[in-house]
Amino acid sequence: MADGKEVSLNYKVRRRDIDDYGYLNNARYSSLYEMGRQELQNMIGFNDGDITKRGLTQRYSKAHFDFETPIKKKWGIQVCASVTCEKVRLSYSYRVLYKGEVMATATAKSCLVNEETEKIIRIPGDIADKINSFNQSFK
Repeated sequence: MADGKEVSLNYKVRRRDIDDYGYLNNARYSSLYEMGRQELQNMIGFNDGDITKRGLTQRYSKAHFDFETPIKKKWGIQVCASVTCEKVRLSYSYRVLYKGEVMATATAKSCLVNEETEKIIRIPGDIADKINSFNQSFK
């Protein structure tokens, strides 16, 4: 788990999330992590719209998923997300829990890219400050 403050959201696994074997489809995990990332960024005080207004996009440079235990339909799960800020990367960590037990984990690194030049940029100071302040406020 990253050193950042963890934010969580609850999600009930639905029929559309399930594969033919009755378990959460592997492709749905990335959607759950994305929901966690968006919730986390909103709590910190920035979102994808704020990034886009600056002429930037957030792009993933690396992602790693670990599946511990299959998740079944109708389970109420908890998606947890945290982020830390480096010079040019945001490092995310995720956990999916069922009744407090870890079912899956993931890590991802993203960078901000100038849409016009297609070059990776430093994380803007105000975004870095918000992330660092958010994480510090809970230590």
